[in-house]
Amino acid sequence: RERPERPQHPDRPERPASEAPDTADVPAPTTPVQADDDPLETQPTVAQPATSNEEPPPLTVPGSLDDVEGTSGDPFSPTAFGAGALAIGVLAVVDSRRRRRLRSSSVTARLPQRPAALVDAERSLRKLDSPERHARLDLSLRSAAASMVGGHERIRIVTIDARGGVTVITSGPVSLARPWRSHDDGPASSRWDLPAAVPIEDLAPTGRQFDAPCVALALVGATDSGAQVYVDLESVGSLAVVGRDVAAEHVVCAIAAGLASQVLAESAHLVGIGVPATAFLRHPNHHVVESVDEAFELAGDLLGSDAERDETFRLRARHTSGRAWEPVVLFVAARHGDDLRAEVVPARVAAVVAEVAPDGVTEPASEDMCPEGDVRIVQGSAAWTLQPHAIELDPVGLSSSELDQIDQLIDADVVLDGDGPRADVGVLVDGNESGRADNGDATEATDDDGIDERVEDWDILVRVMGLVDVIDRDGNTGEFTKSKSLELLAWAATHRDRSTRQGARTALWDVDVRDATFANIVSEARRALARMRNPADGHEWLARTMNATLRLDERVTTDAEVIAASLRRARTQAPAAAVTTLRSAAELIRGVPFADSAYLWPDAEGITSQMVVLATSCCGELAQRLLDADDHEGVFWATGQGLKVLPGHEALIGLRMRAHARKGDRSGVRQEWETYERVVLADPWSDGEPAPCLVKLRRELLAPAAGD
Repeated sequence: RERPERPQHPDRPERPASEAPDTADVPAPTTPVQADDDPLETQPTVAQPATSNEEPPPLTVPGSLDDVEGTSGDPFSPTAFGAGALAIGVLAVVDSRRRRRLRSSSVTARLPQRPAALVDAERSLRKLDSPERHARLDLSLRSAAASMVGGHERIRIVTIDARGGVTVITSGPVSLARPWRSHDDGPASSRWDLPAAVPIEDLAPTGRQFDAPCVALALVGATDSGAQVYVDLESVGSLAVVGRDVAAEHVVCAIAAGLASQVLAESAHLVGIGVPATAFLRHPNHHVVESVDEAFELAGDLLGSDAERDETFRLRARHTSGRAWEPVVLFVAARHGDDLRAEVVPARVAAVVAEVAPDGVTEPASEDMCPEGDVRIVQGSAAWTLQPHAIELDPVGLSSSELDQIDQLIDADVVLDGDGPRADVGVLVDGNESGRADNGDATEATDDDGIDERVEDWDILVRVMGLVDVIDRDGNTGEFTKSKSLELLAWAATHRDRSTRQGARTALWDVDVRDATFANIVSEARRALARMRNPADGHEWLARTMNATLRLDERVTTDAEVIAASLRRARTQAPAAAVTTLRSAAELIRGVPFADSAYLWPDAEGITSQMVVLATSCCGELAQRLLDADDHEGVFWATGQGLKVLPGHEALIGLRMRAHARKGDRSGVRQEWETYERVVLADPWSDGEPAPCLVKLRRELLAPAAGD
């Protein structure tokens, strides 16, 4: 059926052919287009998730944790992660362990292929991440502690809403300084509010004078409005979680994981009785015991003579004696609950215990019905309630399978040395000793130097080793009116062998987007590239296709590909030529891969780690060759380029120390060592212990010479 021609508006100029609407960028509908169908006649549909064309299953809700084991569309649901707060801590642990592994990697390091399930798991966590609220919460508590250190009351319950408004409930009436506001307008109250309109800068002057007072502040859930709810376990002494079947134990496991991933709780001792070890996320001070008696005996050994001191809130806030005054927190499975209730809990020991409601449902209790000091999270017939404060919430909750998945994620990216299969991204960032890429289909080597013409003869370079941007051969920077268009190019350039429209939509958005929106993003990316440099006749930098492929022209490449190709080439060249090749590659390194971007996919897919390994390998090989040639200043420059990407990299620090030693500069050796120590100590999850190889090297280089 023919469409009537639409008349041109008299005041609107005719659109140039190059600016025509890009109907080819509208993805295919859910029903595949047959060969004889007209794609332009197909009605666009709302994008479906990349994992399936079927309707996704419902999200896991804590009220049904007893009969659901990971049924959400994402590996982790927002509800079970306390509106994202738990994801912050889990990702902090993952990132810290990843940094430590990468710091210890050699210049021949490689990373194995990351399983798809772990990619989905990390992407799901990064969608939930919300670090801004966490920073505001920390400063708010320090600010409140400034007015409380002179008394004996403690903070018990804390909530922070999506806008940043904070409410604290204390153990008794207190008076807090402005900008805190009393909930009942009296001079002394047990409930105080910090309005969201108060900027975080106003809290800093007071907050930085005191240490964090609540080491055992645990996330327990979120309200329907998205406010995160925390309980200071040390202050309340005992927190009972009462629910149906295994639901209570899932909540206890999630509270344990949340506390274990809190930087402030790094010094606390966490003890599990009947709780799986995976719930503690490899916390440095976690213990798993078989009985309550054994747990109390361990707590006594850990606390010593300070077990009965109850003023730790004030001592910790004032940083008295330079100690952390760390508590011991017990996490008790339901089958050990009766044993715990028969004991008298010492002042500096807190407990989180699961209880199974005998009739399956426990009605909420009023404040008068709860014993004094008793705090419980109770599953009612319609909702969970934090008693005795009558706060309805969705508690955090992690099943054993979800804990196992997080544990596998923590162990991901084990750095291997030497030759062997690389991850698929490794085709872009590494090669074997012969100078050939491990996967010839994705990056075909075309000459004896092991560098392919596509990478060598680029016209447009997508730079990801630092701030993400796009330049041409003349150094002109591309201008993008839509940030998503730049991200799309970065994604397509780093997924050249598997770049599809649906894959791009899944990676770039954590929600479904309209077909027209995606088409506009693709069109803007194509126009931005064309403004930089005209493509060859009959070609476009980002091809128009009628299928699912999203194909970049071969003369569009990334700086990571250029560095990788140069590294392969240098390994087959004479020493002088290799230095020249590696130096030009190292000049492309400007900083941490994808710096200052909020992209979800590079870290989740392991691309960032691959590029870190690439940069340190390139700079390490260059520095070693320069050291052999006694070019000490060159060593400092080359290693400095690598340390932009990963401060404290052990192999690069070692090369710098050796260069100083060969110059006879012992103070330089000490300075490099001190710089390395500061990096290690600044890592919040580091034990502060330097690498044995660098300890040995320092001792060797600073040893008195014979005859001294």
